[in-house]
Amino acid sequence: MAEETLEATTAAQAVFYNMTGEDVQMQVNNQFSTQETVSAIPTASPYTPNHNANTYTRVNLSQPQVNQFGTVNTLIYEALGGLGFTVQVTINVDGTTYPVTGPLLVFMFSTAVVVVSPIDSNPYMGHSGDTIQVKPGASDSL
Repeated sequence: MAEETLEATTAAQAVFYNMTGEDVQMQVNNQFSTQETVSAIPTASPYTPNHNANTYTRVNLSQPQVNQFGTVNTLIYEALGGLGFTVQVTINVDGTTYPVTGPLLVFMFSTAVVVVSPIDSNPYMGHSGDTIQVKPGASDSL
């Protein structure tokens, strides 16, 4: 009897986690309608970081539409509290290594952004003004 493998055929999501002690206002791909506030990481156990409410479906497009996360993306977020930080990065995703059927986890820190895929758990990091290449062998891989 042959063993069947089930493969995901549905596009997954990109999810954005606020890893800071400040509420942040974020915007993806310069789409004003995607602007939203993500609450600060809790100050009490279990310290589970909050994530965005909007849904960003992964697509193989270099110019994604509203609520899509493509192969070329921009992310900007700023603190709404006393720290006053703003971070803006471009996130380029290699669709061959990281197909749209796999989720992307985007961790927003006060001075950096880290992108991880559960496919291989390789972290890719960038600071404000950087382009993060989410691709094996990229110089921003940790």
